[in-house]
Amino acid sequence: MKKTMKCMVVAFVMLIVAMGVQAQNSVLSSGDWYKIAVEQTGIHQITYDDLVSYGIDPGQINPKQIRLYGNGNGMLPEANDAFRYDDLQENAIFVSGEDDGVFDPGDYVLFYGEGPTDWKLNEETGLFEHRVNLYSDFTFYFLNFDLGDGKRIEKQNLSTAAPTYTSFALQDYYYHELELENLIHSGKQWVGDRFDNVLEYSFEIDFPNLITTAPVNFATSVLARSSLASHFSFTINASEVLSLTCASVSGVIYSDYAKNRTGSVNFFADTGFLNLSISYEKPNDTAVGWLDYLVFNASRLNIFENGQMLFRDVGSIGEGKVTQFQVTTNNSNIDIWNITNPINPSLIEYEYSGGKAKFTLETDSLL
Repeated sequence: MKKTMKCMVVAFVMLIVAMGVQAQNSVLSSGDWYKIAVEQTGIHQITYDDLVSYGIDPGQINPKQIRLYGNGNGMLPEANDAFRYDDLQENAIFVSGEDDGVFDPGDYVLFYGEGPTDWKLNEETGLFEHRVNLYSDFTFYFLNFDLGDGKRIEKQNLSTAAPTYTSFALQDYYYHELELENLIHSGKQWVGDRFDNVLEYSFEIDFPNLITTAPVNFATSVLARSSLASHFSFTINASEVLSLTCASVSGVIYSDYAKNRTGSVNFFADTGFLNLSISYEKPNDTAVGWLDYLVFNASRLNIFENGQMLFRDVGSIGEGKVTQFQVTTNNSNIDIWNITNPINPSLIEYEYSGGKAKFTLETDSLL
């Protein structure tokens, strides 16, 4: 699986739920299917050579009949009455070189694929929160070539109304959460980096074109098992921004195996390069600490340089709002996809002038 380096992605803070008629049988019940694993969210590319590596003869494919199915990322809801798709959904994709009816070397497929971790906006805090998939390190998509013409990405109609808001910025996020140990060998809580023989870990996080006048939010969760209270210190670019103390554990059979502490802080940075150091002050030889997760929310200028970039602006959402999005870039030949609905992304047409790609959309509601 390869990531394309030719596209940009735009994500508005809206969720569209497609309610469909209940399927009578699974789409997988007939035809030939090929399962693809996706680890990271973004635009992915399937080339001629990729198909060959899957054991597929591209010469036997009608490219117009290439179909891709998948339901996005995240775990299935635990509540019985929560919405879920009852079958795999066909995704809108882009196929280069399909008009001649032959999938040649140089032809390729582009699709928007989501990694296993999902992100949701907390409307009360205005911060994005992540949820790691407890059951899979990948999200899976399915290719088919024998069910007729496939769904293709269509161009989206832009708003002709006068903009009420101009978006120059995006909200970005980063997380680190390793699922390495289950402390009581039961339940769903797993922890990551272990503070025992190693008492300090460092992380390098880069937010290009950081807006230095806007606060960066840092949140974390740690655990410790110790007969004495123990402390974690969090330093970013040589300045301590947060200190957390985990209470002691009694060690009796029905007590907590380890004590958990969470914390968050807003801080200002004069650079988008953040060097985070986490140190654990071990109060005795038997004390052990763990990092559960860390997450950053930051605001960046909407500047596209290369590769691909996911962007969203929570400030664009509001009743009656019409937003003109402006992306600063030296490249006048970029693709912008609206992945508000990840099953049915659309292609955004834009105007390019003065080093900016501009387009206007109604952004009045969070559906």
